[in-house]
Amino acid sequence: MPLPFRASHLKCERAVRHFEELKALADSYTGRGPVTLVFERIEPEERFSKYHPAGTQFVGLVARVREDVPETLAAIAGDVVHNLRSALDILICDLVRNADPSFDLHDVCFPFSRNADDLECALIRANVARAGESAVDLIRAWEPYVGGSAGLYELHRLDIIDKHRSIIPTMTGVEFSLPRTLCDVPEDEQFFDPFPDRKQVWDGKIIVSGTADDSPPIGTQGRCSTRLALDDEYLRGHDLVDTLQHQIEVVRGVLYSFATGTKPTFVDAPSLEPVAVPAGAWIAVRDSGI
Repeated sequence: MPLPFRASHLKCERAVRHFEELKALADSYTGRGPVTLVFERIEPEERFSKYHPAGTQFVGLVARVREDVPETLAAIAGDVVHNLRSALDILICDLVRNADPSFDLHDVCFPFSRNADDLECALIRANVARAGESAVDLIRAWEPYVGGSAGLYELHRLDIIDKHRSIIPTMTGVEFSLPRTLCDVPEDEQFFDPFPDRKQVWDGKIIVSGTADDSPPIGTQGRCSTRLALDDEYLRGHDLVDTLQHQIEVVRGVLYSFATGTKPTFVDAPSLEPVAVPAGAWIAVRDSGI
């Protein structure tokens, strides 16, 4: 017997294939250490004059991008998103077709809205009532709006970005911790970042700054790990790979939900806490920022 909503499952499977390709490319890129943090002499900012005498030399921890984000990542990410979004639209079209074979499916789609109050209007615009009240109830349960428990609206947002900008913008992100940046850590020791400071970075971005007297020597490199993140009004800073993987799991859940008539149950995400703090990792952080 074929799976219920077989066409939707095929779209989801194709999304997984694209995701595996994207993850391999992203892991390869970040594994090459495309960003380096280097202590360099910097020009003082106007605000520094309030706290330091004239002539004070300043040093900044500066991001140096050695390799740009591969352009193909954006196209592959778009393929993942398009297939997942199509899986949801095909799901609703199948339901409407089964309920009313004569109905024109041109204006049928999986509904999304900016907030919970607007969802009812979105349901009408998407013509999902033709699929029956049980289908409408399941859609409501999945909360496909901004801030919904499943984060399903993110998929809709990503699809809009990919259609109107041709690509899903990605940015280089860096994770570092001052203890590991400023302390001498053996190169063979695994990078440990108990409370990471995640920032959007570009070549020449000053991460932290301070006086030359309080800073490591010019040219000292700080350890960091690199990640890829999204840059969008709703998704700025969200990890690219984690976001797409989450959306794959959500769409799989939606397909199961409609196949079985099961409403989703949401649980709170676990809080992020360090597993361990190695001895000697803490340092005094001066007011100057170093």
